[in-house]
Amino acid sequence: MIHRRRLLAGSLLFGLVVAACGNTTISPQASSPAGSSPEGSAPAAASQAAGPIRGGTVTLSMFEEPDTLDPTFAGTAGARVVFINMCERLYDLDVDGNVVPQLAAELPKVSSDGLTVTIDLRSGVLFNDGTPMDAASVVTSLERHRTDEGSRRKSELGNVAKVEASGANSITL
Repeated sequence: MIHRRRLLAGSLLFGLVVAACGNTTISPQASSPAGSSPEGSAPAAASQAAGPIRGGTVTLSMFEEPDTLDPTFAGTAGARVVFINMCERLYDLDVDGNVVPQLAAELPKVSSDGLTVTIDLRSGVLFNDGTPMDAASVVTSLERHRTDEGSRRKSELGNVAKVEASGANSITL
């Protein structure tokens, strides 16, 4: 029984790594050396007062390029580095290695038989495009990870038979 719960909990932790990716807006000044601004853009102080600016150029230095920017199909360390900076997870690990909620409101509730997990989601969370994150969007994301041909997340969710919305901000696996 305990082994089954640990297996289920472990599978969920690895399978729930990416839940909310979107279009990240980066101000051109964020990548400019101090005191300079990219061609055709306002000085950093002026743009900070006006808010973020769409467009511009950002230069990154990475040890490995991502194989894809789609978390369902990505499988390289380079992609993980990108996702850490543009996506949030349902759960993450703290510095001591403890599972902590990120987009989830609290730790998952495991049924007495260890076969069902319910996850309550934080309310008021928005994707980068302003769309609300709700149970339906998380179900769509996890089902895509679980079922799409070629998904690199499929094996991580291998013990999950189905994902369902059990409320506006709650899912059951």
